[in-house]
Amino acid sequence: MKISVVTVVYNGENSIERTINSVLNQEEADIEYIVVDGASTDSTMDIVQKYKRDISHIVSEPDRGIYDAMNKGLKLANGDIVTFLNSDDWYEINVLKFIADAFENRDIDILCANARMIGEYGSWIRKAELNRKNIIRQLPTSHQAIFATRRWFEKIGGFNTKYIVSADYEWVTRSIRGGCRIEMLPVLVVNFLLGGMSSKFAEINREEIRNIAMQYYTGTSLEKGMKRYYLFEDLLHKSRKEGNGFWDEFKAVLPANKNIFIFGAGKGGMNSYRLLEKLEYDVSGFIDNHVRNDQAKIEGKAIQLPKVLKAGRDFIVISSSRYKEDIKKQLLEQGFREKYDFCTYDDIKDKIIYGE
Repeated sequence: MKISVVTVVYNGENSIERTINSVLNQEEADIEYIVVDGASTDSTMDIVQKYKRDISHIVSEPDRGIYDAMNKGLKLANGDIVTFLNSDDWYEINVLKFIADAFENRDIDILCANARMIGEYGSWIRKAELNRKNIIRQLPTSHQAIFATRRWFEKIGGFNTKYIVSADYEWVTRSIRGGCRIEMLPVLVVNFLLGGMSSKFAEINREEIRNIAMQYYTGTSLEKGMKRYYLFEDLLHKSRKEGNGFWDEFKAVLPANKNIFIFGAGKGGMNSYRLLEKLEYDVSGFIDNHVRNDQAKIEGKAIQLPKVLKAGRDFIVISSSRYKEDIKKQLLEQGFREKYDFCTYDDIKDKIIYGE
């Protein structure tokens, strides 16, 4: 099966060559490569032109945003499978043949694979997953790791350009509600460099996704959980109480007779602290495995090593999503019991949103 890979770029001279090479160096795969440039003013097109013999279609003209450019590429695509690779990102070695074979052996419309997320402080693997908890708030994986048949695009349509940063989420949601056959593939296929449009326009992204979810999932079995989730989001982002029942239920989650510590001194720790503070919990301090000399306190609360914790006396909220399993193991080895002596920030959210 032929795969059409579309790369949209604007002023990407620092990264476009790596992206191009990651496509052109794929072995055995039948690839149609399409580059859509938004009339770059740097040397992007000079770099692209170096590879013009191996690129099927090159477009360079002004556009009305990234999704307009992606739709341009979609119209040019002739492959059986279509996917989009950002100009900052790159494929793992020889994965496109594997993807093509996966479609050959499955009767599906969309395939979602794993992506490596690369940020300022390291990298981690985002696993493709689709369940009632994430379907209302995010893509099953990063959009660079989503592959769809051209036939499905022809049936469901392209990207809705009224959305600035979330048209990919709208497209996947529209596809799911439209009855697509979608599967998750636990294979790493792409490297995604954080800091793109959705990161730069985080508030717009959040509001767009919320509006899309409300549009497609109101009146379904997901409506109650969805509304509770976004009520929770309002609490975090707008610092506003919306319903006493919700507030009281949340306050009852943590024990009232133990010292409460937050494990993690990063962004997640601050989010946990602000929320617990609003709920009038007295946070005793922060716990971290790496305490820097220049960061002894946060909000006046000491950052300490795990050895200060005592099972039976203290309750720990694990704020880190990335390291939560390692932290759980560490606490269990210190004699703490899950749920009785510690929980994760996500556990709290799930308890409130889904009642479990």
